[in-house]
Amino acid sequence: MRFEYTLDLAGRHAWQPQALKGELERRFPSLRSVGRSRFVMLTALAELVTANRKHTTIRYTPHAVEFPCESTLPLFVVEKGASHLTARQRGELRIARVQYKNIKDLNDQDAVSDGFRSRHELLTALQGFYGPLKPTDFVSIYHFVPTGKQPNVRVATSRRARTSSATVRTQTPQGTTI
Repeated sequence: MRFEYTLDLAGRHAWQPQALKGELERRFPSLRSVGRSRFVMLTALAELVTANRKHTTIRYTPHAVEFPCESTLPLFVVEKGASHLTARQRGELRIARVQYKNIKDLNDQDAVSDGFRSRHELLTALQGFYGPLKPTDFVSIYHFVPTGKQPNVRVATSRRARTSSATVRTQTPQGTTI
């Protein structure tokens, strides 16, 4: 059985994360609803956003569906193999809608929107990021538009701050810090 649900965010006048959470809890009673406050992408994928070749990002949280905490979320980039602690802000993405699908229902169109050439390439990448995935696992597909805003860069006030790169630490729903 195929199941797909779309949360259309473009027409909402007031951003109400708790309302989004409640809507998802009603639609997906057996899954947790988890807020997302930022995106971290590999530099190569973020460059596809800049080149207008990536319009979605597919995210997986075990036993959960996600919702955006704000209408615009910061985009951070990290080099392949590097810790998320080294992520640097690259820009902002305005969220238009979020789709929810089982892994088995992802298709070539989803892959191309996400910057990949095929469904197979997308699934390989997702398993590389998240580990083994079951066909019935749900993913959250964020459809976005870059805002064009550059991140605010703070001027370092100490020698230590001037010589180290900016880092961001966020706690994931599983309790691990990234």
